[in-house]
Amino acid sequence: MKNNFFFLVLFISMNVFSQENPDSRGGYFGNFFFGTATIESENNYKVNADAVGGGVGKEFILSKQLSLIAAVAHLRIQHEIPVPINSSPLFQVNNFIKIPILLRYGHEFIENSTIYAETGIYVASLYKLKVENIALNSSKNENNVGFNSGLELNMGLRYQLSEVYSFEFGLNSQADLFQTYDDSVSKIKIVELYSFQLRIGAKI
Repeated sequence: MKNNFFFLVLFISMNVFSQENPDSRGGYFGNFFFGTATIESENNYKVNADAVGGGVGKEFILSKQLSLIAAVAHLRIQHEIPVPINSSPLFQVNNFIKIPILLRYGHEFIENSTIYAETGIYVASLYKLKVENIALNSSKNENNVGFNSGLELNMGLRYQLSEVYSFEFGLNSQADLFQTYDDSVSKIKIVELYSFQLRIGAKI
């Protein structure tokens, strides 16, 4: 059931990609981001973590200053699991496929340079969870264990390199509102995540 819901969101996003009005030409983009997160495992622990990821997406122009952003991204969050003293250290790697839908407001303050802010929602599927015991050289994998959804807020600067290409850098933040997981796995909550983003855009 949870997989069906995720693929429904993915289908809607891809359908949005295909319905662009020729008069509102936006552009495609690829991005890379890295930062830090706070992760909470239900009834277990709360730790700081490293986050890195990237994705591709599409911008749809709504007006001179407003646009809609739809994307598909991979998000990797890894951290150490707290264990008793003298126990072997454990590391957990969480791999998500994330679908954000964002509304962007942009203001061109000088020629070819636009400051922007984005806000919206995301749904993320934790498609692979891996726990590693380095001392024993062993690992345990769990696949398709649950979903996270929440709010995202971003801001940054876009520079138009040419009529076709643009470059952006900015700061991203996100936080979970809801989690839906299998009963056999503790819910993984993204309490907060802050990252630095680089993005290349192209009108093709």
